[in-house]
Amino acid sequence: MGGSSSNASSIALGMRGSPLATKSTTPLADPWSPAFAYDPEQTINYVSAHDDLNIWDKITYSGVTGGPTGRAGQMSRFAAGMVLTSQGIPFFHEGDEFLHSKVVGGDYEAAKNSYESGDNVNAFQWGEKTANNAIFRYYKDAITLRKNTPALCLNTWDAVNAQMATTINGSLVTSAISSNAATPTSHDTVVVYNPTNSATNVTLPAGTWKKVLDTNGATNSTNTTADPLAVIVFKKS
Repeated sequence: MGGSSSNASSIALGMRGSPLATKSTTPLADPWSPAFAYDPEQTINYVSAHDDLNIWDKITYSGVTGGPTGRAGQMSRFAAGMVLTSQGIPFFHEGDEFLHSKVVGGDYEAAKNSYESGDNVNAFQWGEKTANNAIFRYYKDAITLRKNTPALCLNTWDAVNAQMATTINGSLVTSAISSNAATPTSHDTVVVYNPTNSATNVTLPAGTWKKVLDTNGATNSTNTTADPLAVIVFKKS
């Protein structure tokens, strides 16, 4: 998530719904293999859950600065964007959408094991939703996009295999996806994960395309740039 190229292949696999290398019902030799799913619906995608640190506390614990409107907030949106544009079932810990923090008085250890803590740690502070409304709007925009984009909701191994072309270029991970099984290589959606600190131009398939999601949420642009530390989605007009 922070820009390491060493995880690009794992990110690409997760983006595709963690599919088996070969479609089979044979038991896995390694039950911990990241390529385990017979269908995308067998994988749950998330960046934080009920135990341990939530996503905002993970980001700040790792030393990222800038607050909700700076790099830390951008990293939170990037993480959410990856979950919502990957094949499989997206899962979020309630409160992540407005940067809820379980850290009280700088105590990250209590936040890590919050099942042992009371309301002073676990209770939502609704003022966070007001303060971090831009993050909340990003989640809403990305969820709406997913609901309205069939290419982001392929539900079989065969569909992912035939309709989704994923490439890795350094740290950049790109998937071109077709929503139509009858024309599997006529890609109508392109998703780009750019974890680097530099913008890059994206070469799109032939046709007229619009950028519909960027680092700030919903957009409607003919610009073909993938912003730094951002999930970018293009749709064919």
